[in-house]
Amino acid sequence: MLLDDRNERSKRRRDLSNHVVTRVYRPPEIILTEAHYGPKLDLWSLGCILVELIQCSDEYNTSSKANHNRYLFKGTSCYPLSPQLDESKVDYQEGVPMEETDLLRLILNVLGEQNSKDLSFITKKHYKNHVRRNNPNLPKIKFDQEFKKSSTDIPKIIESLLEFNPEFRQSAGELLKLPIFDSIRRQSREVPASVKLEFDYDRAGVFDYENFEYSDNNSESLARLLHSEISNFREHQP
Repeated sequence: MLLDDRNERSKRRRDLSNHVVTRVYRPPEIILTEAHYGPKLDLWSLGCILVELIQCSDEYNTSSKANHNRYLFKGTSCYPLSPQLDESKVDYQEGVPMEETDLLRLILNVLGEQNSKDLSFITKKHYKNHVRRNNPNLPKIKFDQEFKKSSTDIPKIIESLLEFNPEFRQSAGELLKLPIFDSIRRQSREVPASVKLEFDYDRAGVFDYENFEYSDNNSESLARLLHSEISNFREHQP
């Protein structure tokens, strides 16, 4: 539905870019080009980085190996964002085959078969079918066995962060309540902001996010906006 009123249009959720997040830290909602995502995206990436840190520790003795080996999901392609296939040979009615090192395949091999609740966040039917066709008949790996040299809390944290469905991932606030953080947490300093920050560049009408399409014709206007924002920021620095 087209909304003529600018204020009403500004209240709608904007379609966000899916060209975000380094591939090895990219969550399923980005891989499957969901137009709306939130902070749970970063929590997936945090889980990947936590595994990477563990893999680099002396206990797991992988730091001397090739850098790429420290990643949990070592994808070299990521359909549909960056596939490595000859699309002229693909029969889309039969489905798009996953490559062995496709990021989504590697994620499914670790997290195992996903049920209808796990896939409930996917809004595009063809991508939901794509996951179903390639759903492995495998159980989720046992993180406590994979990382048995670590504190017992660490595998639980990793598992709670690496949920296929973003709605099932624990929030940062929930994670902070775990006993592993008791010795370093200072709750007296965890004071929520009393007001919501508002930025000039995000006011309704300042920039048309919905209709913006990058091209040589409008790249100059975008550059001017960036220059103006940076200049304004520098002017207000102490």
